[in-house]
Amino acid sequence: ADAVRAIAKVAGGIDAIVIDIVEISPLLRERQQQSLANLPVNPRWHEAFDDVSAGPFVLLANEFLDCLPVRQWQRRAGQWYERLVGVDREGQLAMGQAPVPVSVLPLDVGHLDMQDGMIIEHSQAAHR
Repeated sequence: ADAVRAIAKVAGGIDAIVIDIVEISPLLRERQQQSLANLPVNPRWHEAFDDVSAGPFVLLANEFLDCLPVRQWQRRAGQWYERLVGVDREGQLAMGQAPVPVSVLPLDVGHLDMQDGMIIEHSQAAHR
């Protein structure tokens, strides 16, 4: 609904869009239909991404992207160290860092002004 409100502010925006929603859960589909009932354009629901119309598109996939695994690296003393999840002295999950810096990151960050303390993350699964 937020994306449609933003598109509506652009002249001719509403007339130029088609909304295809992929949702496999009947319960979530029903909730989406209720919450999107007053949109100025009628969404179409699908069971699979393959059922979505061909052509240029913008993909909004918040929950899907949130569930993909990511790896993180933090810059320290001019080098990159992978951030890891482990168990602390009290037996609780905690973030930590690998003891040895990585020699190569799986993505190009050379164009970024990365300072010590900054964190980057990458999801290989998002690129498949």
